[in-house]
Amino acid sequence: MKNNIVRSRIICEGQVQGVGFRPTVFKLASNLGLVGFIRNSPLGVLIEVEGTKEKIAKFISSLPKSLPPTAKITSLKEKKIKIKGEKHFFILESEEGRRTKALSSPDTKICEECIREMRDERNRRHNYFFTNCTNCGPRFTIIDSFPYDRKRTSMACFKMCKECEKEYKDPIDRRFHAEATCCKQCGPQIFLLDKKGTVIKSNEETIKEAKKHLSKGKIIAIKGIGGFQLAVDAENDGAIKKIRKRKKRGTKPFAVMVKDIETAKMWAFLKKTDISLLNSPQSPIILAPRKKKMSDEIAPKLNDVGIFIPTTPLHIELFRNAPYMSLIMTSGNLSDEPIAISNREAVSRLSTIADYFLVHNRDILRRIDDSVFRNDFEKPFVIRRSRGYVPEAIKIGWRSPKCILGTGAFLQNSCCVLKDDEAFFTPHIGDLDTAKAREFFEEYINSFKQFLDVDFECVSVDLHKDYHSTLFGKDLAKKKRIKLIEIQHHLAHLSSVLEENGSFPKKEGEIAFGIILDGTGMGSDGSAWGGEFFSLSSDLTFKRVSHLKNFPLIGNEKAVKEPLRVAVALLKMENGEDLLHYFFKKKSALKFFENISETTNWGKSSGAGRLFEAAGALSGLAIENRYEGEAAMLFESLASEYKGKCDVWKDVCLENDNLFPTSKFFLSFAQRLIVSKDKAKTAMEFHKNFVRLCCEIASKVFVRKSIVGLSGGCFNNRILRREFKSRLEKIGFHPLLNYNVPSGDGGISFGQVVLASRSLLLQKEIKEL
Repeated sequence: MKNNIVRSRIICEGQVQGVGFRPTVFKLASNLGLVGFIRNSPLGVLIEVEGTKEKIAKFISSLPKSLPPTAKITSLKEKKIKIKGEKHFFILESEEGRRTKALSSPDTKICEECIREMRDERNRRHNYFFTNCTNCGPRFTIIDSFPYDRKRTSMACFKMCKECEKEYKDPIDRRFHAEATCCKQCGPQIFLLDKKGTVIKSNEETIKEAKKHLSKGKIIAIKGIGGFQLAVDAENDGAIKKIRKRKKRGTKPFAVMVKDIETAKMWAFLKKTDISLLNSPQSPIILAPRKKKMSDEIAPKLNDVGIFIPTTPLHIELFRNAPYMSLIMTSGNLSDEPIAISNREAVSRLSTIADYFLVHNRDILRRIDDSVFRNDFEKPFVIRRSRGYVPEAIKIGWRSPKCILGTGAFLQNSCCVLKDDEAFFTPHIGDLDTAKAREFFEEYINSFKQFLDVDFECVSVDLHKDYHSTLFGKDLAKKKRIKLIEIQHHLAHLSSVLEENGSFPKKEGEIAFGIILDGTGMGSDGSAWGGEFFSLSSDLTFKRVSHLKNFPLIGNEKAVKEPLRVAVALLKMENGEDLLHYFFKKKSALKFFENISETTNWGKSSGAGRLFEAAGALSGLAIENRYEGEAAMLFESLASEYKGKCDVWKDVCLENDNLFPTSKFFLSFAQRLIVSKDKAKTAMEFHKNFVRLCCEIASKVFVRKSIVGLSGGCFNNRILRREFKSRLEKIGFHPLLNYNVPSGDGGISFGQVVLASRSLLLQKEIKEL
């Protein structure tokens, strides 16, 4: 029998620290009668098992099927080593050292077992605000460095009581080495503060008082997992108006946290895939068609509403026996600023917004906002990748020769770090148009570098020379004397969707195509691109094979804020400015349009996003954008109201140049809008005929049966996603969409590191043909 005994050393990479992985392995090995040990290491998790060949084989085959909910093995390497003859299986202390493959779990929603404990009056964690275990709770936001042990987290200052310590040290307990383990006796406590930061209530009295104030329409700043959230009763119209005014949020929609899934179903039309995602450990905000009659102040004029459910014990307690079923729950900041994370910072920055502060004494080490997904005809897709997903790695199909930082774009910024074959997004950072946002951007790059324990060896940036992300990247490359690679904006979008789907062209002679639609991105000719048809070859040559015909941006940046300027420009190109009389009766308005269209030396754009915004403006939905893409979003909402058949606009055809006839298309829309008895039908026809013409272009300039990547911010539009996919498949293409990487500018940094790594690997420059 001894001759059949062998020993294997196994290294598991992936999401394997702080997720209950070690107790799972301990139970599995012990049940199979194996001896050896497991320990956290900078490589990931190191396991040595000794026993018969058959039992070790069963251990390895059973491990992936036995994982806790939030664990994920991305690589398992086995090596036979010399037997040691131990008597038991042990869990050893973590090994110190520089991280190479170890990865912390993201912060996750409270699990059902912990919720049951909170509801059990006999349990010592009954109604406790920080109940957690190895399957749920804070991770990324409380860890300082690897390996993931309590002494390296913000829980280090809370000494465990004897009962918690017993659970923590028991290998068969679900709190074994759950680093945030605590209870009412030894864990963090909560407090209610007034505007000046004075404590007025503590612990269970705090929650009662907070509920009372919320039910009376007060605004409370609540310290969540990754930062402060501002809460107000979602059925109190006056309270919502108050928070909108104080937060300076204009018409930008709010998300609504509801008591439970049943309440969520009352608010929105949810598919099974949406409900599964809400119930998942990640539990993001889901944008779905509204069902319930709600305050116009929540999501003005939009058909979708953002819904999510309680993700922490504190949220659950806020809803327990409360007189409300739903709360507006929005980021604890003024618009376009980073969220507040410390108690002092919150009182200092949010006292002009919040009436009270619900705080606790556990430090948040890393800011992180809620993730946002939108439901779709197939499955939900990501709009904003943050809590629940960061720092989870996205695998690419090759190993990068250098560690690369992608600094992203200007709007909806997030950065990306590529190390070997793993890409790590930073949390959502946002628009970089304020000093505080730019400070947050730089703070997170430095923080993420320290967290991942990497040295940047290459920086990849956008072509736009004035983006703060570009300026920072260039400065970093110069200071560190490392390689700088500039990537065209829409090429980065294309690369992101191709590699997310494992379809980046790698074989010699392989070509992929792309339709990239967004508001703007610097083109290689210096103009603003945004309606692009690309080819990309495995040798990193790319070609702009078609695009939307250019139109002037009257007022340049003003045209982005005031989409009616684009509408005027498009009509003027076709001598159709007289049509404005049908839309605007006031002489002052018509005089204004006449004046702004006089100058002819404006910048040029091919942006599809600008075209859809102009359509929304001409439809009377939004004369100006009070948040990014507002007019286009309202136009999509209008179109989604129509469920009937649509007409083909036969008066708009492609010309011999195979470019999209932008101004002719818009003139046709304006003429139809004037006589339309159903604006929703006209809006839907605009969408469908736009897609029809784009697919006609694709059939002429792309190679049939090829892959076509669809990316850019316009593919957050549910109608465009559905129509493009359906039409392209019908004419023989293989369309790909983003699902786990944002289609918008939040995904740009992933495309940047993908392209930069291929360039380094092949030792080839990225060239436009």
